[in-house]
Amino acid sequence: MDGQSERLPDQVQKPLEAPEEATAKHHYRGIPILGHRPTHDAVFSVLSQAPPGSHVLDMGAGAGALSARLADAGYQVQACDLFPEVFQPAGIACHRADLNRRLPFDDNAFDVCVASEVIEHLEAPYRFVRECARILRPGRLLIITLPNFASVSSRVRFFLSGFYSMSARPCNEFEPNAVSDHINPMTCAQVRYMLHTNGFHIRRVLSSNRRYRSIWFYLLYPLARLYTAHAFGKERHPQQRAADRQILRTVFSADVLFGRNLIIAAENLKAE
Repeated sequence: MDGQSERLPDQVQKPLEAPEEATAKHHYRGIPILGHRPTHDAVFSVLSQAPPGSHVLDMGAGAGALSARLADAGYQVQACDLFPEVFQPAGIACHRADLNRRLPFDDNAFDVCVASEVIEHLEAPYRFVRECARILRPGRLLIITLPNFASVSSRVRFFLSGFYSMSARPCNEFEPNAVSDHINPMTCAQVRYMLHTNGFHIRRVLSSNRRYRSIWFYLLYPLARLYTAHAFGKERHPQQRAADRQILRTVFSADVLFGRNLIIAAENLKAE
């Protein structure tokens, strides 16, 4: 959210060079992709910009489809999950970890940390981000994906029902499920605040795909933009006013208005 909310370039819209099994709709090498397939492909493509051999941690790895794909591409991969027994790839260590707590890794252990469709499930997302800063090397990359709770369709759903898209009803209080319940639906602006106040700076905000069924929103776009700019105009802190201009551009970008899922890439700012 540095003022650049970018559509993934064409070469990122589809999987890069990878085994043929990657073209299966919901599997990689027979391992189920438990999240959204276009998001899985987009994360792999963003990660492909890191040099081969980079140390990557797949957090909330599930069955391990992304871990396997990254290992096949030449990365040194470790994984962690609350339920490591479901992790399938042989030869990749999957550690048991509660992402709400201290992670079982040394300081400065990784070049890339990936949390795909994870953070909206956590009770302690701020602590999780601080742990990511601890285990990442200076200047290295954290990639977070999450449902786009600030999309047009989500804003309309929230206006009508008080609940976001992909969190369309109250979580079950009697059968809580950390895997499926979106207990912390956060907008991109909230994620920015969480990252920027805990040692990171966002470099890119992208969407894995755009859904234009809410294109009629552009009839309201001038009013919504004006209203939001007016609300932001109440800020008096000069640095925050500059940040708010970046945020305004991002929240009214096509990726945020129409993207189904967001991919947020942030750099660890801690000193060497």
